[in-house]
Amino acid sequence: MFPNERMEAHPMEAWIDCDVFPGQFSGEVAVTVRELSGKLLSLFASKADVDFPVDELKSRGQAKGHIRVEIVEEQGQLAMVRLPRKMLENGQHITVKISEIRQEA
Repeated sequence: MFPNERMEAHPMEAWIDCDVFPGQFSGEVAVTVRELSGKLLSLFASKADVDFPVDELKSRGQAKGHIRVEIVEEQGQLAMVRLPRKMLENGQHITVKISEIRQEA
């Protein structure tokens, strides 16, 4: 992730911002997250892994929320996090700014 520099492993649960949309099945939601480059990535996640206002999702068809992640590595102001499921575009890990990570939803 961060070549030529020492990485510290800190596997711990945290939350990052996301946009939430209805999923294909009753127990899931579609989620978009923004990685460090600004690119939006999407995945389907269990409702248990996403904190969002249910009423807003039902009435507007989308909502702002937070998705549970695991912090895998930190380097300076950046962190690699693992999402609860694989993204549609690529893998299960993204890099975000540490300032975008919350310890609680």
